[in-house]
Amino acid sequence: MISVVISIYNSEEHIERCLDSILRSTGVKVEIIVVVNSYTAKSKRLLENYRVNKNIFVYFLKRNMGRVYATNLGTKRSKSNFVMILDIDTKIFPSTLERLYKRMKQNKTVGIAVPMLIKGDTKRLDSADHFISPIGIPYEIGVDEPLEKHRREKKIFAAKCCGMMVRKNVFNLIGMFDPNFYMHGEETDLCWRCHLAGYEIIFFPKSRMCHYGKSSLNPNTKIFIYTQGIKNNFSYLIKNMTIARLLITLTLFYFFWGGMMILSLLSLDWKKTIWIFWGLLGGLMLLPKSLEKRKRIFSLATPESIRRVGEIMYGNLNFLELIKKGWGWIKNG
Repeated sequence: MISVVISIYNSEEHIERCLDSILRSTGVKVEIIVVVNSYTAKSKRLLENYRVNKNIFVYFLKRNMGRVYATNLGTKRSKSNFVMILDIDTKIFPSTLERLYKRMKQNKTVGIAVPMLIKGDTKRLDSADHFISPIGIPYEIGVDEPLEKHRREKKIFAAKCCGMMVRKNVFNLIGMFDPNFYMHGEETDLCWRCHLAGYEIIFFPKSRMCHYGKSSLNPNTKIFIYTQGIKNNFSYLIKNMTIARLLITLTLFYFFWGGMMILSLLSLDWKKTIWIFWGLLGGLMLLPKSLEKRKRIFSLATPESIRRVGEIMYGNLNFLELIKKGWGWIKNG
């Protein structure tokens, strides 16, 4: 059996497409666990209709607890050791789960496997992998590239949690998604801890799924993501990076965001200045908890796992591409 865990924030326009695609899965038995943070009358009615299926379990939370809490709760209640974590704005194919499951069964050192993530109904890639830049900010590769460029299986550093299969025993061992991460950056942190615990993460393109974009993104969410992203970014650097790398990376991290604050002030963008300030302050406020979690994370690590993650975490981005990425962060931030 495979357990599929989905967290929902409204998203009524995606519910039927996502759940129906899972129900069409072949080759494996599936249970679906839906944890609902927020809902409309229509989305609640739709979900209640699916509840009649004995393999679909829907939990309505009394208030919005965030994606991390919802996903952790759903995983705790799952029955299988293989858990597919999905966003509601996705669609899988009949063979998606079976192919991931069989691939993970072949190699017990694979802690997380991700399918090829297709951008909606196009023939372009949504994302293939992401890494940590020298300034500590994650960057993606493969975005909007042709599918043909990414047909080979490979080991990766991290991936989006809108579609990833995890071993539940590994998920529990490394501490699940960090409950101090309300949303944004939780997948990078989880994948990093998976590597340090001695497990691999693979991109497996023989399994495919579609991602239709951020279903719950609005101006208020964008503000929240900005502050949460900076806070969580700082926290997972503290938790997972070796001391030697951390000293250099944090210097560059604060130099970058300090520069962003100055640019925002010069352009009289007070709102962005406040977002950055609260994000940096939030990271510092989490510092005691982050340092405590760091002890547990590195208690599971070995010299070999630390070496391996150091080899893969930065990817192959050259200097000019890094400058281009950095300009994109400044322009679109």
